[in-house]
Amino acid sequence: MTILIAYASKHGSTQEIAERIAEKLQQMGKKAETRSVDARENPENYEALVVGSAIYYGSWLKEATEWVRQNQAVLAARPVWLFSSGPLGTEVQDAEPQPKEIAKFREILGPRDQRIFFGVLDHSRLSFAERDHHQDLWRP
Repeated sequence: MTILIAYASKHGSTQEIAERIAEKLQQMGKKAETRSVDARENPENYEALVVGSAIYYGSWLKEATEWVRQNQAVLAARPVWLFSSGPLGTEVQDAEPQPKEIAKFREILGPRDQRIFFGVLDHSRLSFAERDHHQDLWRP
């Protein structure tokens, strides 16, 4: 059987993380495939799943959250790992809020583990509105 790494990526970084996870699993002798949650892949066809999303404004992307909710029964019955990408920096601070969906996902899915991968901000990949918002965050 195969492991699915399902992801929602806004600017491509989360997709790159998903592909790296699949590569590592393949090096360990596992069959692994990456698919965007937009592909509407049926999770019943996989023995285990890794699900991840970019974090925007403290939340997973809407399409990732909806995919998990739509497939919650299947995900709860299989080994599942979660990952998030997007906070800037190198470590999570104790007071830093985690994506708001993670607590609920832990409750309904019982994931084996959950990881956060830190991001870098490439302004060239941002829309005008996103660039303006990020500039406001850094102004004194």
